[in-house]
Amino acid sequence: MLLSFRRLAASRRRALGKLIHGREYAATWVPLAPLYTKVQSILTAISVQQASPTPPPLVLNKHCAECRYAAQCREIATKADDLSLLAKMSEKGRQKYREKGIFTSPSCRTPSGPGGDL
Repeated sequence: MLLSFRRLAASRRRALGKLIHGREYAATWVPLAPLYTKVQSILTAISVQQASPTPPPLVLNKHCAECRYAAQCREIATKADDLSLLAKMSEKGRQKYREKGIFTSPSCRTPSGPGGDL
């Protein structure tokens, strides 16, 4: 995907891209055309988010340890009691709780949260 992004960014679309890999520096040709649509949709989503005055949804994940904003995000999540504070909960799990009207971690932890039957 990175190769197709670089080709798209350089305005030089190619049907194939050459990847060099492994200890023997083997060359593999990969089709790039199917990836251009996906790369373009990702770039569009980034552009839309950048133009938006509201920040993206906060989600703490395993990559946070590597991010320079980790402490700031954790503070925001803690103040909001965000579901992403529950480290073992997947995005799919968070979505299920949101569909039930549960948006904070304390509501999720209580067996008698909204609706009474979690």
